[in-house]
Amino acid sequence: MSADFDTSIGGYASEAKQAENYFWGHQLSTIINGLLNGGLYVTYFKEYDRCVSGMAGSAIDANGLAYYPELEGKLPLVFSLKAQKKS
Repeated sequence: MSADFDTSIGGYASEAKQAENYFWGHQLSTIINGLLNGGLYVTYFKEYDRCVSGMAGSAIDANGLAYYPELEGKLPLVFSLKAQKKS
């Protein structure tokens, strides 16, 4: 799978900077199974209905984040995840 590429990083939570930024889209099951197979367990998981502009969404909110107004609060666009090694 090839990575998507952008020439800047930051912008909604910090000042945007010129930098090479690579990102990949993965199925949630691939991520969770990869963690489990690697001996990790999830310690935190949170979904968000907004993302950086250009990733998804049909509207931009006051903070510059993209979202779908008709699906607000119903469709997660991105998530945060933390995992730890099993002891």
